[in-house]
Amino acid sequence: MGNVPAAGAEGARRATGATAARAATERPSPVSIRSLLAVHAGSFSPAQGATRPHTLASVYYPSGGTVTYACGASGLNRVTAVNGDVAGYSYRGVGTITGLTLNDFDAENDAVAMTLSFDKLNRVEEIKWTDVSNQESPVVLDHYDYAYDRNSNRVYRQNAATTSKDECYTYDGLDRLATANRGALAGSPLTITDANAIFSQQWQNSTDAKLDSLGNWVKFRWDPDGGNNSWTSQDRTHNKVNELTGLSGDWIDPLYDPAGNMVSGPKPGAETTGLQFVPDPWNRLVAVKNSGGTVLATYRYNGLNHRVRKLLGGDPANPTSSQDYYYNTSWQLLETYGQASATHPLDRYVWGLEYIDAPIIRYRDGNTDGDVLDEGDSSLYYLHDANFNATGLVDKGQTAVAERYMYEPYGRATVLNGADDADEGVNDWSVDSDPDASDWSNEVLYAGYRRDSESALYHVRNRYYHPTLGRWVSRDPLTGC
Repeated sequence: MGNVPAAGAEGARRATGATAARAATERPSPVSIRSLLAVHAGSFSPAQGATRPHTLASVYYPSGGTVTYACGASGLNRVTAVNGDVAGYSYRGVGTITGLTLNDFDAENDAVAMTLSFDKLNRVEEIKWTDVSNQESPVVLDHYDYAYDRNSNRVYRQNAATTSKDECYTYDGLDRLATANRGALAGSPLTITDANAIFSQQWQNSTDAKLDSLGNWVKFRWDPDGGNNSWTSQDRTHNKVNELTGLSGDWIDPLYDPAGNMVSGPKPGAETTGLQFVPDPWNRLVAVKNSGGTVLATYRYNGLNHRVRKLLGGDPANPTSSQDYYYNTSWQLLETYGQASATHPLDRYVWGLEYIDAPIIRYRDGNTDGDVLDEGDSSLYYLHDANFNATGLVDKGQTAVAERYMYEPYGRATVLNGADDADEGVNDWSVDSDPDASDWSNEVLYAGYRRDSESALYHVRNRYYHPTLGRWVSRDPLTGC
């Protein structure tokens, strides 16, 4: 496969915002009964206000909790309320979502509202998140404006909530992403020149960057500080089945097994550091090791290919920590348990209606005592952009942003501070002291995918995605299409 991550069963999107496809299933392995309890925990009886018999009414969680969905009085079977006052939706026409209101804050009148605007071709033109606790003086928390070319490629993303974090994109004649600049949009039409950028990447231009006919990055270059004066160039080689075989410079070269699984390669964000990837006979990643062969993490799967357990440390029989995962029928993570014998979950997620990978809120019970009221506990609402990249977290106890995120076009994340950050004395929108780690242990980032801290890969249903190579680490399980 080539580099364009919009292809494949999981469908990681490029900068233009292609949607993710539903994942394919693979050959089964032994089934975990505990995980199947979560997979089938859902009620499809008529929701409150619904007129059709199979509108989702509730989802039952493994720990015993329930999330309910209620429809309004329009008769259009549109869900307008999730779990009472946790979230509410507004619509245009039959079913286009135009608004989301987050209501369940500790203060009675606190609320955060998301509004969506569309152009005449139904493309997202604006997405804005606002603290509407004080209706007379609402506070903008996150705000993005978009523009498109005649082929509906997104040509810029303007961050209207801060300065110098806009992005603009150009494309080649095949509508493949050619360049991306970050900085302050200016001029007419709005753009960011290389000289005025604070960060640049290029995949296709007349001389220094090149995509081949299959979309492989043959010549790739980037300017980490912008200004058009500190470019790093990288040549890449590929074999006949489009596997990436060589990288110029000091990045670790990937290696593959005969089935097309990447068995070693560079760590995203620290590409001079090597990692080893261990697949099982069904081409699922079952272990990650460092370059010396020490096991960093081991993974277990059920018969539906859901990853149901992560074991950290060199000895899976005696891990330094572990997590068990429980999903619904849409492969959305409902709960995680810090250890197999835990009575209460560590994390619980409530999912939105806008997209399969769009969470509304994560409840974290840090001491797993059954509530989220103690020090170390948190209830965090997710903000997202039009690509469903998580762009910020809002603490239920406040209506200020606790943490922010920005991304390179192919998914590498940078953690930014929020106004209500866990780090004291920091500025909103500034780069975090550790830009690769969330202060709130948040894993949901690029495109709503889950990033594993031990490998910096994104876990995306059937496969894992490498954001700085712009590649999946295994072949697409969806074959014969």
